[in-house]
This record gives sequence, structure tokens and C-alpha cells, in this order.
Amino acid sequence: MPIPKEWNLSGKSIILTTGDRGWGPIIAAGLASAGANLVILGNRQKILDESEECALLYKNKVLTINTDLTNPEETNEAIEKSVSFLGRLDILVNDTQTEFSKPFLEITPLEYDLVMNRNMKSVFLCCQAALQHMVINNRGKIVNFASVLAERGVAHETAYSSSMAAIEQFTRSLAIELARTGITVNGIGTGWYTTENIPLEQQREDPLVRYLPSRRLGHPKEIIPLLILLCSDMSSYMNGQTIFVDGGSMTHA
Repeated sequence: MPIPKEWNLSGKSIILTTGDRGWGPIIAAGLASAGANLVILGNRQKILDESEECALLYKNKVLTINTDLTNPEETNEAIEKSVSFLGRLDILVNDTQTEFSKPFLEITPLEYDLVMNRNMKSVFLCCQAALQHMVINNRGKIVNFASVLAERGVAHETAYSSSMAAIEQFTRSLAIELARTGITVNGIGTGWYTTENIPLEQQREDPLVRYLPSRRLGHPKEIIPLLILLCSDMSSYMNGQTIFVDGGSMTHA
């Protein structure tokens, strides 16, 4: 994908955190294609390996670290190793999501904690560790991935949607707190996506797809232009926003 010169991330140092939904390789490739050097964190080795392979195609510096981002000690250690490898930290991109769906009365306290820890606590810990390096230089960018379920209610999604809403509000509040430091905090809210090559006719057999104004599912690669913009110097006056890339689902009645 051609990158507008104003969005060029050449020389930028980015930490990308990954979850278990498999988007890591696509996001890593997108950031590397814009010129960024990367450290990729997460606890799914297959995703880390695939992300590294995709990013290395662009001849940039890439390192992966397998770590538990819900553990404060491991998170701090991983961020320190990342900054040491990169030389400095310009941008943190958080996509640690785990998806979860279950009827409310069947959700156990342990399952609730696992969802909130993976989706929200990991973002909290990564931001806290990364900001130790950003505030010294009074510059930096944070991009947190969330979901349309941060604002939309869906049955059987109480735990997951609660974690997404927490990320959206966390993004707003942290942006306000850091507004005078030169550090911006924004979010990307995703809708219903697939990484599979499903024919459009087949997609439209799904009642969910027929509900979407786009009448199709999205692909994670369609997030990349916005992500690069939010990581670039061109977004310096954007702060505290969660922007939804959702095929119009947030506008649906």
C-alpha cells in the first residue's frame, strides 16, 4: 500500500502488543511498510513468529518478546528490553484483545477476570510502563484498539463489551491527563471483521452481514491507513478520540 509522504514512519520506534485474534501479522506489516522499527509483544508464539516474518519483509529492525502482558513485572521487563533494542520509544500500539462470548448467567468470576485482565489491564500496564520513557522527552503516541461494542450492546457480550468500554474511557481520560505533555492517546474501534477470503455472496447469507450498512465484513488491512495516520506526526492535534472503522455499523439504528 503506498504511504503518503506526510504519514511516513521511517525511523519511528514502535512497540506493538498482540492478542490472540490473529491480527498481529497484518498490523505489524502495515507499520513496517510505513518505515517503522518494531518490537512485538504477546504470549502467542505463533502470532509473534508470523508478525516478525511479515514485518521483516520491509527490511526494518524487528524483535519479538513472548511475555504475559497482564503481569506487571513481565510487562515492565518487556518494555525495558524493547526500548533498549529500539534505542528510544516513539509509539505504543495496543491490540492485546481476546474475544469472548457467553450468556451472562453462565460467566464465571474467573472468566470475567481473564477477559478484563487481558483486554484492559494489559493496556493499563503497557501504557504505564511505556510512558516512563515517553514523558522524559515530552513526545509520543499511544493507539489503543477497542471495538464497536464499547458503545453498542449485544447479547452474550457483557464481559467483552465492558472491557471495550473501559478501553475507550481509559483512552479519553489518559489523553486529557497527558494533553500538555506532547503525548497523544487515541483509539481505533473495530467492527465485524474476517481474515478469511469469504465470497461476498456467501457473506451476505449471514444475518449479521445483512444488518451491516456495508453489507460485508471488514478486513484488518482496512485499519492500516488510519493506524498509520494516528502514529504519524500529521495527527498531532488529534487526541482522546476513538475512531470507528466498522462499515457504518455505528450509524445503524
